[in-house]
Amino acid sequence: MCDICLDCIGDTHLKEQLKESAAKIECAFCGEEDLGVSIEELARTVDDPIREYCQIGEEEAHYSADSDKASYEQAGESLNYILQEEIEIDEPAATALESKLMDMDDYSPQHGEESFYEAHYNYHRRELSSWEYQEKWREYSHRIKHKRRFFDEDAKQLLAEIIGAPGTAAASELPCFQVGPENSITLLHRARRASGEGKALEIKKDAVKQLGPPPSGSASAGRMNAQGISVFYGALSKETALAEIRPSVGGIVAVASFSIDRQLRLLDLSRLGEVPYGSIFDPEYADRVSRLSFLEGFHHLIARPIQPNHEPLEYLPTQAVAEYVVNILNFDGILYASSQSGAVPRPGESSHSNGSYYPSALSPEELKLYNVVLLGVAAEIGTTLNLIADTVEFRTVSRISYESEWHYVYDPDEKSEF
Repeated sequence: MCDICLDCIGDTHLKEQLKESAAKIECAFCGEEDLGVSIEELARTVDDPIREYCQIGEEEAHYSADSDKASYEQAGESLNYILQEEIEIDEPAATALESKLMDMDDYSPQHGEESFYEAHYNYHRRELSSWEYQEKWREYSHRIKHKRRFFDEDAKQLLAEIIGAPGTAAASELPCFQVGPENSITLLHRARRASGEGKALEIKKDAVKQLGPPPSGSASAGRMNAQGISVFYGALSKETALAEIRPSVGGIVAVASFSIDRQLRLLDLSRLGEVPYGSIFDPEYADRVSRLSFLEGFHHLIARPIQPNHEPLEYLPTQAVAEYVVNILNFDGILYASSQSGAVPRPGESSHSNGSYYPSALSPEELKLYNVVLLGVAAEIGTTLNLIADTVEFRTVSRISYESEWHYVYDPDEKSEF
């Protein structure tokens, strides 16, 4: 009989499951006498999770520069490699386990069934649906917009489940982008429209008041703040700051830079959900993947363009999210893409491919298309932020560029030709 010790298995969740049936053995792979199981027992334990969360790779078309004829390759990696990666075992152990899984593969060719385990097949992790968390967000949004306008415990609990509750592993994995002294970003930029030369002169004479955030009580509602709550909206470039105020051609705009005088922690929506999916042997794996898949599209939900006539209602959920992130999770603000600069990711854009993880970070050029909102003390001029006087400048808008794409309008009365 071929046995393997628990020390030769790297996956901690799988080890925990195997401890119940482990006994003293001589490991066929390291030669040590220790607690372990037979390869057959290991195969029985890993079989269901592998079938549930891994799949046989699809045939993918590939084209060369020399020919327009497609060649087909199976997506994924070999069964032996998948076993090494998922279970965290060495190749000899993976080879023994691979052989045992193929021997135990129970299928009936006479009934048209095909084997799942084959040495010449490639495999990859299945993509799992995020529908459960999509429903949580719909419930949360509906509650905030149509039932309770103020932050109640049920809405707070829904956000805790979606984003993460304080002190949980989910919250600890939230991506933090730091700005301020000794970081790559030390300035934030703001812009304001001037209705004419008189207003431009007023801004010039008192730039701190005119270009800083409005005082509490007089602030209008925005994407991340309720009416009367003063926050600091800034951009990581002057160009994006200008785009955000939607100026008209021929209009005068003022733009200035603010120094960030202490280190601030921002929730980075660009990398939300971009953490490894984890072990397929973790009992919470399916829920974790569902949540992370949803969070990767959360950036779009938060930063997507909103038509002006829909803003008061549609901003309610994002206003509550901002309050939760700052007041409950102790961030200073949020980093998010500018909808006016076209930087908001489309739904479905993901850093994960077939369950794998490819970490990414925004380039300096990409960061220029991002906004920051600061709340609480972090938004205060003179405490955290200071206007740099010699950066105040005025511009006349000479041209506005637009990009568009096809939009299909569904007509239920229209007869289809198909």
